[in-house]
Amino acid sequence: MNSLPSQKRSRRELDEIRARNAFQTRPPIAHVEKMAAHPVVLIIGYLLSFLAGVGLLPALLIYWRKPRSRHHACFMIIISILAAVFFYFKYFNPSEINDTQGPFGY
Repeated sequence: MNSLPSQKRSRRELDEIRARNAFQTRPPIAHVEKMAAHPVVLIIGYLLSFLAGVGLLPALLIYWRKPRSRHHACFMIIISILAAVFFYFKYFNPSEINDTQGPFGY
């Protein structure tokens, strides 16, 4: 951390500091864009996540390879798990199982 200056800076010094800060190099945008997933990949991933469990693979690939799109990958994983649970309860209804002892087994 910088220490406080011993005396007040002149107007010229402040202008030089501002000019130096204005022309500093910034990281290239291409590098930041490569860290994000392409929108088409995200759309396909979201559509696949509504199929029960199929969206886990693209979500994991996005999570590991594209750090700026990890929030999308987490949403896809949550949607996939919820879709798998609803799929299970729709097609394999556990209440239809002939259980004579009740839900707790006593």
